[in-house]
Amino acid sequence: MAVVDTLVPLDNIDSLIRAAEDEIAEGPPAIAEAEEKLRLARGQLERVTSQSSDVSKQIHELEVDIDGISQDIEKTRTHQKQAKSNKEYQIFNDKINADQEKINGIEEKILVLMEQQEESRTSAEKARAAVGDAEKTVAETTESVASRRVELEGQLAGLREQRAAASAAIDPEDLVLYERARKSARGQSALAPLRGTVCGACNVKLPPQTINLVIIGKDIVTCLSCRRILFTDDMSDPRKDEEEQ
Repeated sequence: MAVVDTLVPLDNIDSLIRAAEDEIAEGPPAIAEAEEKLRLARGQLERVTSQSSDVSKQIHELEVDIDGISQDIEKTRTHQKQAKSNKEYQIFNDKINADQEKINGIEEKILVLMEQQEESRTSAEKARAAVGDAEKTVAETTESVASRRVELEGQLAGLREQRAAASAAIDPEDLVLYERARKSARGQSALAPLRGTVCGACNVKLPPQTINLVIIGKDIVTCLSCRRILFTDDMSDPRKDEEEQ
């Protein structure tokens, strides 16, 4: 058995540990994304609610104006009844007609605003539904992340025990080389398969002497480029490259 074969179980365990740790790390961003969508949904609801409130206020103010003008019309009619001449009567009549035109104009504005108010109410209903959906998503995501984290932390505890046992079975000097390669790999596998005459991780062409040492398997051999530990598998056959050349 090649020396590097003793490192394979440890590297497999490390891969599982990385996967579990990465998944745990994905939890908070997932919650943050759901919370951001909720924040935006609430902001939209606040805007459409404010718009609806503004429209209602405008309608109320116009209705107050109509009431005021209507009162003026009643007063004018009272004076009109006391008119002493046709000319004076006509003056009062013209004022009544002018005030009535004002009311007609205001009522048209109110109709337009009422249409806007209905649109705002529809938008508010949709916005409230969106907030409800977003709140549900936040709750479900938070619960799912918390539940999965507990599960993954349990798995990690078992994996770390397995790692300790696997590390204890490796020659201390070989373990030092493995840890060094793992650090260089930056979160990826510390091992790299030989692919013909190149490193299977970084695709850099390897010197013939390096290839021979990997095939012999008596020592740990690292790639001069990516610093991973090289090993052979069923696809490691440098003769294929030589035949193609």
